[in-house]
Amino acid sequence: MPRKRDIPLPEELEHFSARLRYARELSGLGVNALAEAADLSSGSVVTKCEKDGHIPDAATIVRLATALGVRHGWLLAGEEPIQSRLGLSFVEQPAAVATPVRNHRR
Repeated sequence: MPRKRDIPLPEELEHFSARLRYARELSGLGVNALAEAADLSSGSVVTKCEKDGHIPDAATIVRLATALGVRHGWLLAGEEPIQSRLGLSFVEQPAAVATPVRNHRR
């Protein structure tokens, strides 16, 4: 968890690369751990995005956002809020919301 003085100001999160690094550091994931969690071929994809300003394809953005627990709209364009109302990324939806689970005993 970053110290309070290490939390970037909003203007410092203007670019995709800054938001990606910020979310990754807050999550406590390293570059390779994020790549694995997002089912990417290697950490070099994440490094290229963070250091070179590369913006990946939409599917990769969604996988990164899901792994980081942030909305893909925030990760790509800085759209607020960072997380959905449920605290889940756009792709994740709790099964209980979509399909209520009932315990049946026989």
